[in-house]
Amino acid sequence: MPKSHLIRALAGAAAVALLLLSASVTIRSRAQTFPISAAPGFEINVFADPTNVPDFATSAFSGPVSMTFDSRGRLFVGTGGAKVLILLDNNEDGRADQVKTFATALPQPFGLEFRANGDLYATSNVVTQSGATGPGRVVRLRDLNGDDVADETKILVDGLPSDGDHQTTRLKFGLDGRLYVGQGSSTDAGTPEPGHPGERLYNASILRIDDVDNPSISVFATGLRNPFGIGFDPASGQLFATDIGSGELCQIA
Repeated sequence: MPKSHLIRALAGAAAVALLLLSASVTIRSRAQTFPISAAPGFEINVFADPTNVPDFATSAFSGPVSMTFDSRGRLFVGTGGAKVLILLDNNEDGRADQVKTFATALPQPFGLEFRANGDLYATSNVVTQSGATGPGRVVRLRDLNGDDVADETKILVDGLPSDGDHQTTRLKFGLDGRLYVGQGSSTDAGTPEPGHPGERLYNASILRIDDVDNPSISVFATGLRNPFGIGFDPASGQLFATDIGSGELCQIA
């Protein structure tokens, strides 16, 4: 495997590990790490952490929550601090050595995905002044002058039902060119808590946007409590999703 491809693979693996840590560990004053094993023939190293990405250390919730690669192989990372960062490894030693801020003011960017034309699409969930999660969105970010900063942010879809227990999460373009978006349920197990919303039309579903230039939403699949991962078989085009169930129950659909 060429070194550049290996570095990219390592970056992805490390970023995945960081996402898992950021989402699941108990809050402490110092970052926690756990032993990670790799299959024979593979290696894992930590590509980015608070020591080389200061944004990850801003608060207990400012770590990475999503990632994607652009057509140049550069790693874009959405953070709990409402930013999208570009993490570069200029000397190809397996550690990020340059951080660029691509976008700010993008709360809870749980999904990032590039279109073939270079536009970056993201999910975002509004956070109210009280700290509660409000409506979910799908937004498009464009870098019009090539300076690695988004000059244009356009809300394509707004008002998704993310003000309950689960939010608007991952998104992915299918082989058909349509954009698929995970939307979690409003409740934990079907019954809303007092004062919380019940299930609505788009909850617990994978949504489909047929034309991102003239967006309209349809429900592609439903009955998924919290579809937090979406991927397509490159040969058949079939969609697979991870679904975070109630308690310790998780499944692949």
